[in-house]
Amino acid sequence: MVIASSYKYGSNALFVSQKLRENGLNSVMKDEPKEKLPFQVLVKESDLEIAIPLIEKLEIVESDLDPESEGYLAGHSEWNDKMYDPGHYTGGKIEHWIYNKDIWKYLAPIYLIGGIGILGMIIFGFMDIDFDSILWIVIYLFVGASMIWQLKNRKREK
Repeated sequence: MVIASSYKYGSNALFVSQKLRENGLNSVMKDEPKEKLPFQVLVKESDLEIAIPLIEKLEIVESDLDPESEGYLAGHSEWNDKMYDPGHYTGGKIEHWIYNKDIWKYLAPIYLIGGIGILGMIIFGFMDIDFDSILWIVIYLFVGASMIWQLKNRKREK
C-alpha cells in the first residue's frame, strides 16, 4: 500500500478513506504521530491513479479553526447567561398566557359553558346521546366546576 494523501486532522483522513471505499477502492487510514501531517490514507499501488483525482475533487480544508473567530465561546457564554430569560432564544417576548399561571381562572367559565352547550345540544335534539357525548359533558363540567372550586377556595385562603 502507498500513501495517497496526508492530513493534519483524523476526521479529514477518515472522510477521504470512506469516500474512496464508496467508490470501490480499498483504502486504509494510518496514524503516524511523528510526522508533520500525521494522518495518512493508504491505497493499493494499482488504485493510486484512480484515487488521486477522486481525492482532489473532495476539496478538503486543512486550515486551523480559531474558536474565537467562529464565536463559539461567546455564543456559549451568552446562552449560559441568558438561558432562563423568557423569549431570549425564541425571537421575542413570550406572551403572558404562556407563563402567567393565573390565566386558568378565565378558562373555568369556558369549560362550564362548553359542557352546558353540549348538554343543551342533546336536549334540543341537535346531537344524539351516545357514550362520547356523555363523556365530553362530564369532562367539561367536571373540569370547569373543579376550576371554579379551586378559585373559590383560593380566594378564601388569601
